[in-house]
Order: sequence, then C-alpha cells, then structure tokens
Amino acid sequence: MSNPTSDDTFRIFSNEEPPLAYWDEHQNLVGYSVEVVRAIQKEMGDQSDIIIHHPWIRAYRTALKEPNVVIFSAARTPERENKFHWITLLSRNLLTFYTLEETDLDLKTIDDLHHINSIAVLRGGVREKFLEDHGFTNLTSTSNHSQALKMLSSKRVDALLLYPSGLRILSKQNHHEKVRFNARYSFRLGDAYLAISKKTPLRLVQKWQKAAQTIKENGTFEVIAQRWQAKLLNDYSIDSHIQDGGLNLWNEKNTAPVIQ
Repeated sequence: MSNPTSDDTFRIFSNEEPPLAYWDEHQNLVGYSVEVVRAIQKEMGDQSDIIIHHPWIRAYRTALKEPNVVIFSAARTPERENKFHWITLLSRNLLTFYTLEETDLDLKTIDDLHHINSIAVLRGGVREKFLEDHGFTNLTSTSNHSQALKMLSSKRVDALLLYPSGLRILSKQNHHEKVRFNARYSFRLGDAYLAISKKTPLRLVQKWQKAAQTIKENGTFEVIAQRWQAKLLNDYSIDSHIQDGGLNLWNEKNTAPVIQ
C-alpha cells in the first residue's frame, strides 16, 4: 500500500440508502457498501472521507463534470455505461412499490401505478428517470428516502419506491414500526456499483480497480458481506445471499423481473 499524493486526493460521495449507506442511532456512517468502500480505501492507502450528499443529484452531476469524484452506490444501466469508470460491483437490489396496507387500490402490474395520484421517489436518481422514461407523470420528488417514508406514512403520497431492506431500516429509525405497508410490485433495475468520474486520470482509476480486485480475492470482501448477511437477518429479518462478488438483497428463490 502506498500513501496518496496531493494529486491522488478524492471526493467520495454516497446517498443515504439503507442498508448500503446510512446513519446509525449514534450518527455514525455505517452500511454494507460503506464498509466495502473503506476496505478498498485501506488497501490503496486512501483516507478520504465518505460524504452523504443531499440531494443525490448534486453528487451525481459533480461526478459527471469533475475528476477524482467517487460515487456509490450507483446503478449501472445502459444509459450510464459510458459516463463513468465502473470500479466494482457492490450489490444487487430489489425495488418495490409500497402503499399503506389500508389503501384500497387494485395494483397488480407496474402499469396500474400510472393511475394513482402520487409516488414518492428520490430526486435525480435512476428510479426517477426510469419512471419518467416509462411515462409516469404522477411523481413527487424527495431529497431523501426518510422524507418519502414520512410522506407515505402521513398519506401525503399514495406510494413510494424503495428497497425492502431500506424500508425496514428506515421504519425503525423513524419510529414507523407500527405503520403497515403493502408491497405492490417488485423488480430489479441495474446493479449497484462503486464508480469514479470519467475525467479521472486512468492511473488513479486503475488504482481503485486493483484495490477492489484485491479485497475480493483475499477474503476481505467475503468477511464484510457475511457480517452484513448476519446483521440484516438478525436485526431486520432481511434475507440476502452472496453471488459473484456482490451481495444480493433478497431471498435466493425470488424471481422478480429485471427491467431496463
């Protein structure tokens, strides 16, 4: 491992996305992806701080325009493929539309969701763009997922789009455990990656890629993933499984569709 020079400094941005990156009850930045990224940093001798950026769209736009900007967890989609250098896979996730359990809506397909009044979605993220591209005009943009959860709980929106694991963690953090939510439709949309801005010098990109490969080959990644598997199951009853260098945040038997 080598010490970074002044030319090797990075800005590392994440969005609040439980269980990947979030603040715990002691206001410490924690999460499965946070631990993986910190392990990569340790391997390459980087001590840059990880910053939770609200709204996420600002961090994303900074990474599009400037060098040495690292972001996670960024969904790797065909539309984004050539906009970043992709360092390593972090996780695969299910997205689920949730309503309140008491809501009397007949929602069997994703198309049925066009006809409800409002869906809370993270501003500037891949989810918002996906819904807009598929003709959704009933979106309410939020700066973070906690805001979306509060809006649904108070009936200011009819639905939200979130990871099942994220819903359970945020419900506990925001004291909404007694609120009953109904999962309406689930799908996969791109895998979650650690990425770095396209304008970053190639030698630095390769430095990140080499460190990421090392922790996945020397067992460090496996230890982190297994620890979070146990934590998610014990603390939140969330099933997950490790596959091909990533943590899949769903039961291994789940067959939700992949949508591009």
